[in-house]
Amino acid sequence: MEFRVERRDPASIGLALEALGPWLQRVGPVAVIDLETTGLPESRSAEILEVGILLLEPGQTTVGVCSSLVRPSRGIPGLVSRLTGLVDEDVSAAPTLSMIREKVQELLAGRILVAHQSEFERSFLERDIDSSFGIARYLDTQEILSLTHPDASDLRLETFTRILLGREERHRALQDAIDATCVLAEIAKGARAGEHRYREARRILDRHLDPIWSSVLAISSTLRETLRLAIRSS
Repeated sequence: MEFRVERRDPASIGLALEALGPWLQRVGPVAVIDLETTGLPESRSAEILEVGILLLEPGQTTVGVCSSLVRPSRGIPGLVSRLTGLVDEDVSAAPTLSMIREKVQELLAGRILVAHQSEFERSFLERDIDSSFGIARYLDTQEILSLTHPDASDLRLETFTRILLGREERHRALQDAIDATCVLAEIAKGARAGEHRYREARRILDRHLDPIWSSVLAISSTLRETLRLAIRSS
């Protein structure tokens, strides 16, 4: 299986890419990454089982997608199989991590890395891909969701795929990376429309989160002008 980037129309994966335009103009190239693994980072025997990467660049009208199963050195635990649907036979012909490690490094180099619960991805990337990923720049989508949706029952990705996307999380690497990006786009769309929860979130964002998130919550120029005129006439 060749591990390569495929360019896609964002509409084909349900992504409203234009909503993320102001944010991408501010942050530059982004890689949204998700890993499926055979265990938690605390376990030295845990291995990367699947890599999914979504590449976004300012001004681009397409996105890059790249994914690969990874053949671990041990069998897939039953709990992981129940979660992901993957069994040993699915990865028997997949490349080992050593076969794709250099390509993963190449794809992520020079980009801000975005993930849902990013410490999980950081731990595996640093340990199993390259130690430089321990000091790379990460943005965690849980952070902005904790601010925009303080009323949510929890901050799991599957909760927000239901709330904002109306679908179930698949627990597969590429689809989870796509879902995390689509969730961000839905937040950006709501903010541009001036929805109350996003206006409130924007008020406190710079005091509590990395300000690099602020452009996700930017309102549209039309709405900004409407609000300005309303304030002037009040």
